[in-house]
Amino acid sequence: MRSLTVIFLLFFSIISFAEDEDLALLISQNPDSVLYEAKLALEKTVNPLERAKKLHIIGLCQNEKGETNSAIESYLKVGKLLHKYAQNEIELDIKNKLALSNSYYILGELITADSILQLSYLSLPQINNYSLQINVLLQTGWLSRERGRHSEALGYYLDALIIAENNKDEIQMANAYARIAVVYHVMEDYKTAERYYDQTLELYQKLDLRKEEGRLYNNYGLLYQNKNLPVKSIYYYEKSIDMCQAIGNTRGAAIAKENLGVVCFEYLKNNTVALDHLDYSANVWRSFGDIYGQAQNLVYKIDVYMDQQDFKKVVDTAQYALELARKSGAKDVERDALLQLAKGYDGLRKIEDAYHFFFAHVCLKDSLEELNNFEKISLMSQRLELQKIHVQDSLNMVIEYNNHKAIVDAQYKEQRFWTIILSSGFIALMVILIILIRARRTQVRSAKIITETNTILKRKNREIIDSITYAKNIQDSILPTREDIDRLFPSNFLYYQPKDIVAGDFYWAQEINEAETPIYFLAVVDCTGHGVPGAMVSIVCANALNKSVVEMKLTKPSEILEETNTIIRQNFSKGSLQLNDGMDICLLAIKKLNDSQFEIQYSGANNPLWFIRKKVGELEEIKATKRPVGDQMIVKAFENHTKIFEKGDLLYLFTDGYADQFGGPKQKKFNYKSLKELFLNHHHESMSKQMEIYDQVLQNWKNDNDQIDDICVMGVKL
Repeated sequence: MRSLTVIFLLFFSIISFAEDEDLALLISQNPDSVLYEAKLALEKTVNPLERAKKLHIIGLCQNEKGETNSAIESYLKVGKLLHKYAQNEIELDIKNKLALSNSYYILGELITADSILQLSYLSLPQINNYSLQINVLLQTGWLSRERGRHSEALGYYLDALIIAENNKDEIQMANAYARIAVVYHVMEDYKTAERYYDQTLELYQKLDLRKEEGRLYNNYGLLYQNKNLPVKSIYYYEKSIDMCQAIGNTRGAAIAKENLGVVCFEYLKNNTVALDHLDYSANVWRSFGDIYGQAQNLVYKIDVYMDQQDFKKVVDTAQYALELARKSGAKDVERDALLQLAKGYDGLRKIEDAYHFFFAHVCLKDSLEELNNFEKISLMSQRLELQKIHVQDSLNMVIEYNNHKAIVDAQYKEQRFWTIILSSGFIALMVILIILIRARRTQVRSAKIITETNTILKRKNREIIDSITYAKNIQDSILPTREDIDRLFPSNFLYYQPKDIVAGDFYWAQEINEAETPIYFLAVVDCTGHGVPGAMVSIVCANALNKSVVEMKLTKPSEILEETNTIIRQNFSKGSLQLNDGMDICLLAIKKLNDSQFEIQYSGANNPLWFIRKKVGELEEIKATKRPVGDQMIVKAFENHTKIFEKGDLLYLFTDGYADQFGGPKQKKFNYKSLKELFLNHHHESMSKQMEIYDQVLQNWKNDNDQIDDICVMGVKL
């Protein structure tokens, strides 16, 4: 009987694709059964739209089962089918993006989740599903808040609340209240926050939403913790943990456990118990693969290590927390990790490092404070209250007017009936006539505006294309010609694929004589950005390299990069704004010792040198210095490496565009490991044949995906 119910509901959901409460409840109670039936149904249909609908249900089931990465793959397949075969299915596309964003959020990848939701938000005006509109607004606001944009988040929440109130949807009203409360909580307006929390709790209990109620008690715990009421705070945390564990809400319990650990540290001064609670939550975040949750957990632990004055552990943990925070896009956590790094280095008496991270903390903190204008948040709230008052006053006026009109109509109905009919007919005729005349004028005016606008847009587009094409000619003038490269390095290949007409990647070659011995310089460079901005930066960087070698007579690659760094910083600091543009580079200085041996000096900024010795046949690597050229904060000097190579050895120089290209069956990056295997498998081929192979491999990998970055790969056989 249960199997028949699954089949019926699955069939109904596929036909109408209404993610109603019955289907959502069935998936939460029986994901395995729904998943099985959905996969069977998928095998029996070839219609692209029907396949997309079934794949979406499969993704929902996989997500419910905790198979987040599999769910993401299903949602991506849905998106590809809709983009190719059913672009008018806007509502399904928004639902799929919402589910995909939620899966990335579970993994703690806030930047990706936020970007996907921003696309969904832009499509909201095209649908009439108010519940879906609210869900997108609430989740978009939540991710904005998680990434530190609290003012922006409140705007989304207020829009969602208005829609929910207009449709008398108490569940969505409660969800909006809960999220609005969090913004006021962060503002430290605890009175307003508590008022919204109380409104939320009243609706959750009325509607018997126990999962949401359990999560809400955690917020109460945070509120009383911030109000310095630890006893009440602990009570609500434990209440949240008990309720979440009772209904199997692992994430909710982990959040409350984590916050309870902070209270144990701050108020009970019990580091052991605090770390026990934090370790419990850390295990949960790791099991989910949630990098944001791990980053926040580490920040809490660092406070305990700081109290223990274990500054080495503070620095190591804070470095990892900072890495995870930046990867996930959690700006608030990144800000806290930077401050903890500064304190840790201060404790180790490394004052220069402490200053560096404290300066970075202050810059990020100021940026977030400017982004989150709390005065603006207060004005938004006042605007909402005034809007409610205005709506209520308008409703009262309408009611009063209608009552008065009913009395007048009853008194004069007999004697005024025909007069009213004739007057109304005449007025209606005049109104219709005026509307037709205005509509005609508007139509003519609109057609003229559209024609003029199209003409302007075509002219502007032609001017922009002409300007970019001219910029390409300028950029081409700084690049060495094929004849120059072939003359300096007779056996080579160059695979150069800009993402746009112009590129931020470029290649560079130069020749000078030192004591009558020629030195050949070769570089592959990745400048900040791509397109026109990247091309502008590339011209500055190429000129800086030429000046360092030709004018300054520098021959040591590390010294060339240091001088180039100085020149670029000087060029980008002349205006009122301080720019942080620069380049990653692999730079070689090649000197021929005799007919069979070469001395090669290498220095790199983030880009390594790969090589294959003819006699060994294995790919080896010289690692780059981990800093860009053009960086303000000089952490360490560029390293210089000198090696002797034999005739027939292969050198590979490249930027990150090839390895970072998305594609393949799982829509992942090609990655550096695959690139190494590619070079190793085909290094015995001729240089021209290698380039053909590398181009074909990339095109097959990319398939229908857009190129995401400029690509530059160069191979040289000595």
